[in-house]
Amino acid sequence: DEWMENGDVSLYDDTRAGVLMVFFRELKAADAGTYRCGVNVSHYTESFTELQLSVKHDAKYPKSMTESAHLGEEVNITCQIPEEHEVYFCKEDDNHICQNISSSK
Repeated sequence: DEWMENGDVSLYDDTRAGVLMVFFRELKAADAGTYRCGVNVSHYTESFTELQLSVKHDAKYPKSMTESAHLGEEVNITCQIPEEHEVYFCKEDDNHICQNISSSK
């Protein structure tokens, strides 16, 4: 149950949920490729899931935007999201880890 960082990649091993979360920051074309998430079952065997990561740029959905508001005011944030995708909204902490605020399908 701790965060580990390696450059622009952060990992969180949630042992209670049995989930390893991996976060990439500032994705680059060079980050595309084959990744494996696995465990050593014994000294002789391991179990893993292979993942193919592709990195695409879509000018229709901006990478970043800035919204401003004064203390006590309201702010409306609008993000263009393709339909039928899981949507999440998170706040980045001091370690550049995005802490989930809300998500939906």
